[in-house]
Amino acid sequence: TPAPPGQRVMELPEPSAAGASRGAMAGRGANLPGTAPVASSGAELPQLLSDAQGVDFRPYLAQVLAAVKTRWWAIMPEAVRQGRTGKVGVQVRILRDGEIVAAAKSFEEDLVLFDAAALSGDRNDNLTDETEAVYAALVLGTRDYLRKCGFHRVLIGLSGGIDSTLVACIAADAVGAENVVGVAMPGPFSSDHSLSDARELAANLGLRFEIVPISGAYENLIEHLAPVFGPAPPDVTEENIQARLRGLTLMALSNKWNALVLTTGNKSEMAVGYCTLYGDMCGGLAVISDVPKTMVYDLCRVVNARQGPIVPENVFLKPPSAELRPDQKDTDSLPAYEVLDAVLKDYIEDLKTPAQIAAGRNLPMELVRDIVNKVDRNEYKRQQAAPGLKVTTKAFGIGRRFPIAQRFFE
Repeated sequence: TPAPPGQRVMELPEPSAAGASRGAMAGRGANLPGTAPVASSGAELPQLLSDAQGVDFRPYLAQVLAAVKTRWWAIMPEAVRQGRTGKVGVQVRILRDGEIVAAAKSFEEDLVLFDAAALSGDRNDNLTDETEAVYAALVLGTRDYLRKCGFHRVLIGLSGGIDSTLVACIAADAVGAENVVGVAMPGPFSSDHSLSDARELAANLGLRFEIVPISGAYENLIEHLAPVFGPAPPDVTEENIQARLRGLTLMALSNKWNALVLTTGNKSEMAVGYCTLYGDMCGGLAVISDVPKTMVYDLCRVVNARQGPIVPENVFLKPPSAELRPDQKDTDSLPAYEVLDAVLKDYIEDLKTPAQIAAGRNLPMELVRDIVNKVDRNEYKRQQAAPGLKVTTKAFGIGRRFPIAQRFFE
């Protein structure tokens, strides 16, 4: 990009080789990956621009615009998509007065022509609805990760629930329904509608659908463990055995078919540890690990609005349940997701203290403290999880690392 008279062009350095091996993340909005030509008056770039790799750009947008007006003529992020460590974003050119005069399409490879003399260029369509933008980012991030890692097929455990439903829809859009296999694994406490909803979704998407029951394996294993368990009553142990048998099944099929398992845990569950190591956490990419549970429902509505009634209505209506014991509901262990997600956003993304959250949300201090302590205590699970796609201002993983072994409690 030619600089105006008296100004020089500086280049941001290429991302390091080490940074290229950290996994895939997706994000919304403008970002600064790759080499971005920046016309400068001679002052060095601020840290937020020179160390852009892995930094969420959106919180700093106001500072960048202010810098553009006072010190720089133009800023133009070069890359629209990255499947290594970068975020997926929108390519823009910002002039001195803060006006955006050229923009590429959201979450697509695009060619934009810009006239440096006239200071004008193409402004292609961008997504304005946040939920639609998140869905597009997840599709692109999934597709890019799979292609660059050399996978052509994916496996998903279809439970008939909202989370696995969303992951299946994203996968079908990312790599084509013909490359997605949905596996239902009914257990001793699975409901009839779980299987029927999973089957209906697979038919609507055109996925290959397989059923591998785990009840026999579960009963056999319980029988073999009974002499060791002794008189101890059933508890979460038996629940985790079911989850791990499902993980074992998916990983066996993954090895046999050379297909990548996509995990289906959402951000709300990952935050408080409502997931099972070596069970439902088994997989190679955590597609919705940065998507709060309440947003999962919104994203599935986006699917139906764009493609017709793909997601069965019963998936929206039934209460969330892991179905690992009779009549189990998520609310047996967690507050309502509307409450949980609000507290999690305050604590994880906005860095508020439990006292601030309780006062601001008019919630009992005991409830808020219980939630944030669960977040802190379950860091050990998250550090053993598959890499995920970033779509919020603060995702678990590289951008939020906490010590596993620590004795601090809120």
